[in-house]
Amino acid sequence: MADLEILPTILITDDDTEFLGIVAHVMREADFNVVTATSGNEALDLYLKAKQEKTSIDAIISDVDMANGTGIGLLKSLRELDPSTPFFFMTGGTKIDAQKAKQLGATGLFEKPFVAKAIISELNETLGRVHSKS
Repeated sequence: MADLEILPTILITDDDTEFLGIVAHVMREADFNVVTATSGNEALDLYLKAKQEKTSIDAIISDVDMANGTGIGLLKSLRELDPSTPFFFMTGGTKIDAQKAKQLGATGLFEKPFVAKAIISELNETLGRVHSKS
C-alpha cells in the first residue's frame, strides 16, 4: 500500500478577493492545501490558530499593501514567532523589490502578474517537494 502524501498547507493573503480566489484555486490544483485571508491581521490570526491547534502552515504568500495589516507587518510579526516558515511577497506596483523583500526576511517575491508555474515551482523547491501537478 502506497503512503498517502500529506499535502503542504499554504496561507495566501490578499485584499483583492477575486485575485485571492484565483491564486487559491491554482494552488489547490497543484496539490496544496490552501487557507486564505484578506488582511495581514486575519492571516496572523489564522497562523496563530493553526499553531495552537498543532496544525502546520508550511508557507505563506502575501500581498504587500493591504488594509487591516500589511504584508510587511505580517512578515515582521511572523518572524518574531517563527523565523523559518517560508514567506513570499506578491506585489503589483508596490515599491518593494526582491532585495528589499529579502532584507525584510522574506524568502522571495512574486511580481503580479506572474506565471502560476513559477510560483508552484518555487514553492515545491522551497518545501522540498518532488512531485506536483504543474
